[in-house]
Amino acid sequence: MKYFDVYLDENNELQQKSITVVKREALSQALANNESQEKIDTLITQHLQFIDNDRIAAQAWYEQYQLTLTLDPTEPNTTITTQNAQGVDIVTTVLSPYKQALASRKAMETANTWLKGLRGLVAPARPVFVADVAKFKLDNVELFKTYNKALGVNINGVMVSLNESNQHGLADISVMIDKAISLGQLIFPITNLKLETATGIHVFVVNDQTEFDTLFLTFGLARVAIV
Repeated sequence: MKYFDVYLDENNELQQKSITVVKREALSQALANNESQEKIDTLITQHLQFIDNDRIAAQAWYEQYQLTLTLDPTEPNTTITTQNAQGVDIVTTVLSPYKQALASRKAMETANTWLKGLRGLVAPARPVFVADVAKFKLDNVELFKTYNKALGVNINGVMVSLNESNQHGLADISVMIDKAISLGQLIFPITNLKLETATGIHVFVVNDQTEFDTLFLTFGLARVAIV
């Protein structure tokens, strides 16, 4: 099936504009593949356009409008006669294809009066489409939970995954630091603190207790907020 939007060009002529179809399944797959934040936001914008009620209304209206231009307006209605349980004839009138399309188009224009403007009539302006990516993410928290864990939190310019592996690793290092301090041993700088990211492993250098505490707290608060 073809998906598109409809608009009037500078010559006041009706035009179609193809859209990029991004269904929820495709968005879910991109999240599972840990695509970049930029790409995910682009896909969300395209998905929101795909499911936008005004775009859907415009496409449905256009399809019925085109039928009113191509079908024969003189084709008569038909009737179907059936009998009820009492044997009484029930006559049902079936509108011709043209009249069906015309009635459908008029019903759509009643529900969304701005559609009349696509025929060059005076009508309210079409509502402005706004792709609220942030709201979509808030409304679909479960969809993004795994992705956000993998994407992680920004620590010193590096996106560190909020996974259990990193959590356990930092906890173990915290215990090691406390033990070293209790024994009066020098532990800093730590030059090979390895943490997982969405794309691999990053090695951090931690110079002192303050730097570690900041890293540990940043990670911990972000993970608590997302779990």
